Amino acid sequence: MQTSIGQMALPLPPSPHRKSFELFYGSLVVRIKRWLNELLDQLKTERRIVFDPAVHIRQIPPFSFPEMDMEQSCRIQAGTLEKALIIWPSLDKRQAHWDWDLGNFPLMTSRGSFIYNGNEHVLIVQLSNSPGIFFSWEEKETRRNVLFKERYAVAKLCPKQGIHLDFSKKVAPRNGPFRVIFRNRETASLENYLRALGFSEEERKEIFIGAEDNIANGSEEKKGEKASDSFEKDIRLIARNLGLRRGLEEELSSGRDQNENAICGKIRKKFYSNLLGRLGRAQVNRRIRRVDPTFAGASETITKEDVAGILKSFVAFINGEGDQDDPWDLGNLKVRLVEDYLEDGTNHWFNSMGLKIRKKVEDEVRKGNRIGTMEMKDILKEANKDAPRSTLFSRLIYDRIFRSFLSHVIPKGQNNLVEAASLTRKITYSGGGGILVGHEREPRDFHWSHYGRICPLESPQSDEIGTSLSLTVGARINELGIIETACNKIRRENGNIKIEPEVCWISPWEEVEEKTGGWIAFPDQREILEKGRTDLIQVHRGQETLKTVSPSEVGYIHNNEAGMFSLAANLIPFRKHNDPTRGVMACGFFKQALPLKGPTPPRVKTGFERLIPQAAIHWKGKTSCSIFCQPEKWEI
Repeated sequence: MQTSIGQMALPLPPSPHRKSFELFYGSLVVRIKRWLNELLDQLKTERRIVFDPAVHIRQIPPFSFPEMDMEQSCRIQAGTLEKALIIWPSLDKRQAHWDWDLGNFPLMTSRGSFIYNGNEHVLIVQLSNSPGIFFSWEEKETRRNVLFKERYAVAKLCPKQGIHLDFSKKVAPRNGPFRVIFRNRETASLENYLRALGFSEEERKEIFIGAEDNIANGSEEKKGEKASDSFEKDIRLIARNLGLRRGLEEELSSGRDQNENAICGKIRKKFYSNLLGRLGRAQVNRRIRRVDPTFAGASETITKEDVAGILKSFVAFINGEGDQDDPWDLGNLKVRLVEDYLEDGTNHWFNSMGLKIRKKVEDEVRKGNRIGTMEMKDILKEANKDAPRSTLFSRLIYDRIFRSFLSHVIPKGQNNLVEAASLTRKITYSGGGGILVGHEREPRDFHWSHYGRICPLESPQSDEIGTSLSLTVGARINELGIIETACNKIRRENGNIKIEPEVCWISPWEEVEEKTGGWIAFPDQREILEKGRTDLIQVHRGQETLKTVSPSEVGYIHNNEAGMFSLAANLIPFRKHNDPTRGVMACGFFKQALPLKGPTPPRVKTGFERLIPQAAIHWKGKTSCSIFCQPEKWEI
C-alpha cells in the first residue's frame, strides 16, 4: 500500500547547503563591487588615484548544478569539480569592461557536496552563537571581609562583525551604576558612553525613565569611582577599546572641546559601523519589540535608535518584564552553512587584497607615477596572483572549504548508504566558529526547541554525545540560519476542526510568540483532531514540553511522525515501543553496518528502506557509477 509520509507528501529533504551556496554565488558580484568601490573611494580621498571611481560589474550567469557525467569524470580522473570564475568590471564611467579571472571556484553538486581530487567532501552543518542582543543574569563571588555573591543583569551585544561589549548593572546585594564592559573586561560609565555616541541629556533620561525608582538612584560607588567615571577618562578608555588609540592621545591631551567632539565623532563612526547582518537585525528587533511593538529597524548595521531601544528593553528586563535568554535555545543559535565559510574566505581576500593594493599604490606614488584606470587594472590583477597556477582568491576559498575541521571526506569505497545519506543532515556544536561544550549535562540534553528540528535518537555514543546531532527529515534551515519544523495549521469552521494540507514552517521564535496562536500537537494526535473527538490533546509549546489541552486550544500539529526523526532513526521498527537508549544504539549500528554477501530483505520494514539510496551520496549499482535519485515527493 502506498501512503504519503504522515498525511501528505513532503519533498525529499535536500542538503541545507544547496540554497546557501546559490545565495552566495548570486551575491558575489555585489560583494566585490561594494568592496572595490569603498577601497577606490578611500584612495581617491587620500589623493592616490587620479580618476573618479564608479565601479560597475556585469552580472554573472546564475549558478546551475553540474551534470552527473561531469561529476563522474572528476571522480575517475581524480579531478576537482570547479570552473574559472571570471567577472567583467569597469572602474569608472569611461572605461570599457575588462575580463578579470579571479581563479578557480569550487562547484557544488546537487547533493550539497564538493568533489576535490576525486574525493567527495561534505561540510558538516554547525551551530554557532547568533549575532544580536541577549539578556541574562550572572552571579559573581566577591570577598570583602566575608564571602558573598553579587548579582548582575547583563545585556550582551554580539554583532556579526565589529566590537563585542556588555551592558551591565549590579542589582544585589546593593544596586550599582550601569556600566559598559569591553572584551578585555575594562569598564566605563554607560552615561559617558551614551554621551560619546551622541545622546543628549534628555535622550539619556528618556532611556532610563523606568529605572529612576529602583535602579538609577540606588548606587553605591567606590571611593574615587566618580573621578574614574569622568568623561575625559572614559572617552580615552572607550576610544582605546574601539581600536581608535592611534592619534587620539595627542588630541585628548589638549582638552579642547573641539578635539573632544572630533574624538566622539570618530567613536560614533566606529561603533555605528558594527555589522549585525540579517539575523542580528532580526534578533535585535525581537528584543526591542518587547517594549516597543512597532519597532521595525531595517539597517544591517547598528543605529542610534537600536541602542536606545536595547537599553529600554534592558531596563524592562531588570524590572522583571521578561525572562532571560536561553543560550541553548535553537532560536538563539545560528546555523553555519557553506555561505558562511565562503563569506569568511571572501572577507579574508578583501583584507589581503586591500593591503597588497595599498602597498603597490604607495610604491607607484613614491616613484612619481600617476595611477589611472589602466594602472589600477594592472595592480588589481597583480595583487590577486598567488602562485604560478593559482590565485589568492582561489587559495582562500579552497582553504575554507576543504581544509576546514568540518570538511568530511567520503571514501570512494563507502558502501554504507545510511552513513553516506546521514552526512548532509548532520549538525554539530564542535569545530572552529562553533560553541565549546564541556561535560555539563544541560547543553547535551534534549532541548524543547529540538522538537521536530533535531532528532532525539541519532547521536554518537562517545564524548560527542549530545553535541554531534542530526536534523530531522521534517526540518529545514531558513534564510536567516534558524531551524524550522514542518507543521499544519488548524482552523475551525462552524465548530469543526480542519487541518490545512499546506505545510507551514515554525521556528523556535514563532513557537514561543503569542501571535502563533495556540499549542502545537504531537503528530499521533491527528486522528483525535480529524474525527472531532473531545479527548484531551497532547501538545507542547516553548518550555512547556508536554501538556494536555482541549482541541479548541490547538493551533498547529506536526506534519507527520517520521518528520520528527532523522533518516537513520526512521529505519527503527516499532520505534515508539522501544527504549530510547536502544534507539541511540540502533542509529549507530545502522551507520556502522557492512554489506553482506547474500543479503535478504528484513521481515519488518518501516518504509524508509527504499528512500535511503535516493538520499545517499554514493550508491553503487550494476555499473558501479555514483548516482543520485531525487523524487518529487516521498512515498512509502
